[in-house]
Amino acid sequence: MVYSQNVKGISEDQANELYKFMISGGGIQVEGQMQNQLSIGGANGFTDVSAVLSELSDMASGISSKLGSAIGAVKAVKQGMDAVNQASSRSKVTDFESRLIWENSEKPQFAIEYTFYNQSQQQAESTKGALSMAIALQKAVLPSKGTPAKGRPGVFFKSPLGYKPKTGNSKVAEGTLTLSIGQWFRASDLVVRSTNFTPSIQVLGNGHPVLVKGSIVLEPTELITYETFLGYFRNVSVNQSSGGSLNEILGGLF
Repeated sequence: MVYSQNVKGISEDQANELYKFMISGGGIQVEGQMQNQLSIGGANGFTDVSAVLSELSDMASGISSKLGSAIGAVKAVKQGMDAVNQASSRSKVTDFESRLIWENSEKPQFAIEYTFYNQSQQQAESTKGALSMAIALQKAVLPSKGTPAKGRPGVFFKSPLGYKPKTGNSKVAEGTLTLSIGQWFRASDLVVRSTNFTPSIQVLGNGHPVLVKGSIVLEPTELITYETFLGYFRNVSVNQSSGGSLNEILGGLF
């Protein structure tokens, strides 16, 4: 295997161990070899201060028209209106108005390209067979057939793995998965966003493919914090610092 080329100072067997993964939960338990390194993606949503001020101006105008001129806007809204009015006479916004304000973050996604191998014909025909494990992952994206409601004809579909979001004081959603990679990564409460697989053309004596290659993308069931994200990684030390609040970004406007 070529994985040891990406890892210095350890043996090929140790390097290959780093790339073994397991996905478990909801009646699924598959183990395989990662074809490439784990890909982790995330994104932020930002907007300019000028857009926020424009919204504040519209809000203040609406309040003023309904309640009359006797009710003035709060200090923040008043300053926002002034800034917007001044900006209307200029061709460019000020540095203050061009500042970015964080609106939201997207849930991180964990993408894996994998290979399931058949070491023997006996394994190929078992639940640990390459094709069997690839098929099992489809259970996480395809609904199951449920009992139709009384008086409602047609097929009733149940969510994949019986997924249900968190309710009340429950710590995890129902019908979720756990992704483990080597001894350094473990994330739970995940759902599958997409998955696909391709059996090899080469087959064993019993007609089963020699191997199956595929990919899978998982993500948490809800937006997680940076602290939760750090908890996915074992024995990793990272410096932590807090971000600025909206009031700090706006220079103490509020």
